[in-house]
Amino acid sequence: MGYFNIIDSLSDKRVDEGMVSSISKNTKKQNKDTKRMVDAVLSGQISKLSSKDMDINIEVRNDTKLSKNNKKNEKYCIVGTRMGVMRTEVRGYELNGDYIVAIMGYNLHNGSTISKAMLYKCMDEDVFKKFKEKMEYQGGFDSKLDLNVNMYFKGTTFYDSDRDVYCTSTKEALDMIFSYCADLLCGSLSGFNSLFTRWLPNFESCRLDITSSKEGLGTSALIYLYGDEETLDGFSDEVCVPMDKSRFHATTSTFYGYVVFTFNL
Repeated sequence: MGYFNIIDSLSDKRVDEGMVSSISKNTKKQNKDTKRMVDAVLSGQISKLSSKDMDINIEVRNDTKLSKNNKKNEKYCIVGTRMGVMRTEVRGYELNGDYIVAIMGYNLHNGSTISKAMLYKCMDEDVFKKFKEKMEYQGGFDSKLDLNVNMYFKGTTFYDSDRDVYCTSTKEALDMIFSYCADLLCGSLSGFNSLFTRWLPNFESCRLDITSSKEGLGTSALIYLYGDEETLDGFSDEVCVPMDKSRFHATTSTFYGYVVFTFNL
């Protein structure tokens, strides 16, 4: 199933229709593109968007039994830092005789709780324990060169450390990532929901980009709002400038004709 078919099949998980339907009757009529973005952000549901609203470049493969409530099977968690910008975690699990290692990387500066996770199965308990000792000795994960030849790749997924959940599908990952970003936006400014609802009809179109490199641990989500100079300047002054942007970036470019919210996970 393609990414866009996955998106269109997403089920609603967190409904806040009352908030979404509170759009003032005095605002000018929204076009369908901006209306979908308002609905999606205020409800935290990526399923409110259409496939044409998005450019998605992530893929989840989880060939382990890691999913929810994993703490009971966790044998170790080793925390480190990488290049001064990433907080790394190496979590080791024993699952019905299988020894699984999950390697995560979080943005060190914005307190992200969502991370890409690389999954490996160790050949036996001895390999599992020796990898733990190596990570402890060097102060955390540095690169794939750290891996033992007897650790076998079992996929790449996403992990929510607050809820202790590993995604088992691309659909789950997109839902997790977008919900997290929407929550950050809605909590960044008192009255954000009403301001966002009032301003979005003035924009011409919107787009969501979610991208993760195949080799690295980093993932980014970007929400673009396209409009004319007057709209961009007004939205920037009233919304972007007073926002708490400690956990994401807000950039206005009148040259390119957009405001973009950037979330680096």
